[in-house]
Amino acid sequence: MDLKNYGLEILLSTLGIPDLFRPYIQGQDAKLELMAKYLKGDLIEETARDPLIPKVNLLLKEIEKDIEENLPPNLPYVKKWYWPNWKEYALCISHDIDKISESRSHIWKIRERFSKMTVLKALLGISNPYKNFKSFMKLEKRYGVRSSFYFLANEYDFEKISKEIRSLKENQMDLGLHGRFGTHTNQNKLIEDKEKLEQIFGQSIHGTRQHFLKFEFPTTWDVQNKSNLLYDTTVGFNDKIGYKIGFAFPFFPPDHNLNPLQLIELPLIIMDAALWTWLKLTEESALQTIQQIRDTIKQYNGLFTILWHQCTLKMRGGRIYGKVLEKLVDNSVYVSNGAEIARWWRARNAFQIKINPIDNKITILFQNPESIQNLGIIIKAKQKLEIISISSNLEIIQKTPTELKLTFLKGDSGELELKMV
Repeated sequence: MDLKNYGLEILLSTLGIPDLFRPYIQGQDAKLELMAKYLKGDLIEETARDPLIPKVNLLLKEIEKDIEENLPPNLPYVKKWYWPNWKEYALCISHDIDKISESRSHIWKIRERFSKMTVLKALLGISNPYKNFKSFMKLEKRYGVRSSFYFLANEYDFEKISKEIRSLKENQMDLGLHGRFGTHTNQNKLIEDKEKLEQIFGQSIHGTRQHFLKFEFPTTWDVQNKSNLLYDTTVGFNDKIGYKIGFAFPFFPPDHNLNPLQLIELPLIIMDAALWTWLKLTEESALQTIQQIRDTIKQYNGLFTILWHQCTLKMRGGRIYGKVLEKLVDNSVYVSNGAEIARWWRARNAFQIKINPIDNKITILFQNPESIQNLGIIIKAKQKLEIISISSNLEIIQKTPTELKLTFLKGDSGELELKMV
């Protein structure tokens, strides 16, 4: 597959539009090729200079506008909404488990990063400021959040956190793999670590993030895909925040031949360490910056992936995590973990829309092979729309003379018959 066709596949998948529209995607070759270059990691030097603009999202919007204009009068524009229940954007919360303890001498050495009380309790052996699973779960339960926790396979004694792992599982958190150094290019090592964690957890591992965000385009994706992982969420900046590949949506990354993989990439937008270590932000300015990025992603109905390290919750900076949840979690957002978001995106991608226009009548068939629920459907026309018949599993959310919003509630299939007048 060439750059243009890979870009086209990502366009169709992300916008959620049917193959029928392919002939109306005209004059877009340069933009499609540019999208592909961003997503395969060719333009990272450019995005690093201007990291706060999601350039691929911008390109998608521009092309989508042209597609709508190019459609003939008797063919409505039909697309799938991005997130469940018409949520405006998605928020993926995740935590890397780099360490679960440190020596008292180390804590004393970096004591300025903690409050005096936290340091005192640590030195007296009353509490461990590096083990915060319980505190994370308590905070997240308050906001209805189920996040992802990525574990290194050989870094700590799992017996010492067996109760915490059991609680994470009981709270339906996503337990994933934090790939150690070298696994980003070594399939055997990655599978070895994955299988070790699966044995410890007693369940399958679905997602990963490479330690220190180590990544090699496109080799790491290929290694992860061949390791039977559902998703990765490594691709993001270490030393800044923003859109490393210009994109704030899940997508199917390319292999060496530019064919989309089964693996899903959830681009990382903010890592907590970048806020404090590299950008040197105050807690107040960091909170404002996070909200500004949220506003941009919400504008494009995209995916906002955040990494907040498990060991930082009691540190200066890291302690604002509760405020971050307070500012971000509301009725407009679909907030979940990496596994649930990746499953949603895969099921959405599999959902098929087939349009049969005959004269002034339109029959739209929906096929749902992966049993997705509460998927929004938008229908826009250049003429007035009248509903002739509609399946019982399609719920009308909003109707104007030329636009229709429906929710596909559940089921294997559905059908809608329209008349254009």
